Amino acid sequence: MRIVFSEEQRPADEIVSLFERAAVLALVREGIACERLEVSFSYASPEEMEALNAQYRGAEGPTDVLSFPMYKDAGEISEAAAKAAAEGAVAEEAESEETAVEEAAAEEAVVEEAVAEDAGGEAPVLIGDVVICREVAERQAKELGHSLERELLYLFVHSMFHLLGYDHEVADDKRRAMREAEKDVMKELGEEADDERRAMREAEKEGHGSRPNRIITEGGKHGSFLDSEGS
Repeated sequence: MRIVFSEEQRPADEIVSLFERAAVLALVREGIACERLEVSFSYASPEEMEALNAQYRGAEGPTDVLSFPMYKDAGEISEAAAKAAAEGAVAEEAESEETAVEEAAAEEAVVEEAVAEDAGGEAPVLIGDVVICREVAERQAKELGHSLERELLYLFVHSMFHLLGYDHEVADDKRRAMREAEKDVMKELGEEADDERRAMREAEKEGHGSRPNRIITEGGKHGSFLDSEGS
């Protein structure tokens, strides 16, 4: 499992480590092999997040996190991962055969190395993008009485489950399922859920029209743009 950051957007190393653990735990919980998967992460300024929120959700103001899934659910992700693994195995076999031919022909080492790199079959599978507004996260952390690191971790976990097909804005049973998934991962990471405060924030959001819009992204994949329920 790999999380992709731009250098200027990369969080502190301890946050990166927590995000990586959280991503693996979420994938393992859903029974998804995570070796070839990757998630893109970026921060957005309040102005950028406000624009994204208005464009994709028809909502006002900057939200805390938006999720951009590339696949409909965990089943589609598993299929994509299996396909990538199969293609990688074929590429590795071709690389091995090509290397044997090169060695037999006694080609120069530099040429052999270049061909081997080009033939590598470890193509990653991007499952989606996570965008967090750090300023909103800081405000929420203060309101809820915990650290910024804890808030960023929760928002990332929340977004990961959106990328895996969970949706808290459809029905009560879906909301409960997503909440239980988040709690399981947060507990594994040593963080207890703050359900009472979270429930208060959800009540404040009632009637704010936060149902996701669906668009078609690259490759014909469906993209949902969803915010969290607060933490």
